[in-house]
Amino acid sequence: MSVQATGVPRARRFEGALPAAVLTALATAVQVTWAAPVLESAAGWNVSALVYVSVLCLVAGAATLAALALCPRRHGAAARTRWVVLTMVAYWVLANWIDFSVRVAAWSTFETSSIALHVLRASALPVAACAVALALLLPRALVRR
Repeated sequence: MSVQATGVPRARRFEGALPAAVLTALATAVQVTWAAPVLESAAGWNVSALVYVSVLCLVAGAATLAALALCPRRHGAAARTRWVVLTMVAYWVLANWIDFSVRVAAWSTFETSSIALHVLRASALPVAACAVALALLLPRALVRR
């Protein structure tokens, strides 16, 4: 096991990253399913919703690994948790925006402000609940054992 200039072994540097990525993928699945519009899809995604959700979960896991790689370990589990949760909140709102735009807004004309209002209103509870759950569970995955 090689040691970097910081004195932290490379294997321990990313300890907890995989459980964190799995947690964010699960939270993404819950959030996207919860916040999804109930209406028929203009894109026909209602047929392959499992593939759509799994792709969003994979992107969330990869974004978590990237966020953890960008936030140094020396900042501690609390700072890394905040960084990942804020990244996921932004990702979830963007995913909800795209989902609404493709599934609902494609059927008629929506202004950007009305799309934003609807997405923020529909996303508030799912994003907040999943962010709180992630903020409570993520530090346990990121702490050194």
